[in-house]
Amino acid sequence: MIRRTLKYVLLVAVVAVIAYAGLTVYGEVTQTEAARMSDSVQLAQNQAENMNRSLGDVSAFAAGNFMGASSEVGSQPANLDIGKIANIETLIARWEPSYSNAKLAHLKFEAAIENAKASAASYFAAQQAITEQINDPSIKAQARLDDEHDLALYSEWEVQAGSALAKASAIGLQLDDMDATLRKLELRSDFAFDSSSFQEVPAAILELNAELSEFKVASETIRAATDSPFEAK
Repeated sequence: MIRRTLKYVLLVAVVAVIAYAGLTVYGEVTQTEAARMSDSVQLAQNQAENMNRSLGDVSAFAAGNFMGASSEVGSQPANLDIGKIANIETLIARWEPSYSNAKLAHLKFEAAIENAKASAASYFAAQQAITEQINDPSIKAQARLDDEHDLALYSEWEVQAGSALAKASAIGLQLDDMDATLRKLELRSDFAFDSSSFQEVPAAILELNAELSEFKVASETIRAATDSPFEAK
């Protein structure tokens, strides 16, 4: 689903760029430019197919590199089931690279969709401008139908892309929560605190408190035997 959506994103973006490059002012589009547009669209489709295949190659390459790097993380084997990892540092080492890649992929995915929407708007405006310059009524009518058909297909893509982005964003929130959970566990494991300390009153305090009553008796005896300095001698 996502790979297919990316393919459409690339297709719309490339077509729009080619169209926009040849159309500086829509009002000055000629029939020759309209013919060139058709060739450009075909070229864009071929480029999109090539880019889509390249994405697959890059994904496979990245996956291979990640697996190779994972084998060097921690003292436990890289092929150990994640659910069986008992060390927080090892678990974070397995988590962090994939989490960073996922966050970056989400940003790129969102940016690509927004860029494709903006490019598509320019593309359809250019196509409409070309269509309205056609003189033959029957050819113009057919061109309008073609434009409407393309716009309908694009609208379907837009819905699919929006759905894919919404799903990616929802997953992203879950990934963020998992990252926060791991960070809290890491902080807990690194924090040194002796919960058995400071639970008993220090011995010096207890010892003096045990003699406190005797000090009170002695102090009262001395106070009673001591005259006020303001009494007449």
